[in-house]
Amino acid sequence: MHKIVFCCFIVLLTAGCRKTSIGNTANNNATDIFPDKVGDTWQYLVNDTSISVISSQNKTVTHYNLTVSIIDSVYLPASIHGIPLPFGKAAKVWVYNYPGFPDTNFVYQSADTVIFFDVNQSSKSFARQYIIPFQLHNAWPYTVAGLGEVTVEGQVNVVVGQNKFDNAFFIDGGAGYPDEEFNVSEWIENNVGIVKRYVQTGGISGVNHDTKWSLVSYQLK
Repeated sequence: MHKIVFCCFIVLLTAGCRKTSIGNTANNNATDIFPDKVGDTWQYLVNDTSISVISSQNKTVTHYNLTVSIIDSVYLPASIHGIPLPFGKAAKVWVYNYPGFPDTNFVYQSADTVIFFDVNQSSKSFARQYIIPFQLHNAWPYTVAGLGEVTVEGQVNVVVGQNKFDNAFFIDGGAGYPDEEFNVSEWIENNVGIVKRYVQTGGISGVNHDTKWSLVSYQLK
């Protein structure tokens, strides 16, 4: 009898752990539709292609690993770099560990909108927003300020490496500013997050970037 009780305890303890890896996505997903807990981590393989507008022969391709981690909870300041923020609102700190430097986003929710604010205002990470829960044909401005919209075009089965995600939402559209616009396509799985992303940028810099993210692994609370 004691052995049976002990086995049941182990099963319940295991079920209570919500850590997830890309190789086991069927039964251990996070409880949040849009994961946003301290301790959540995603690993991506990034392919970044740079092409000179002046000479298409001047092409550079780099591959690197990107780790995205939620490391803390904070209350927002009144502004950063002169940009006003909802003072005192709770936010999570997302860190994007690019090769050579980290980039930081404050992520907070206003009604049905999840907003990413890039603390460093870098060219790699940018302010963006999502309307959740995702619904087919919903459209909204992808960047908090700027031009263009993204649309939830449909739900698709998407293969990333050796892994398949069923009914991921496919979001597609344009955003940015007249002098620095970009096209974005994202595949987002409920309870997992972004599993694949394509971003194509171009502008006054004279260099176009084609950046592709592919999810390698993740661990969610």
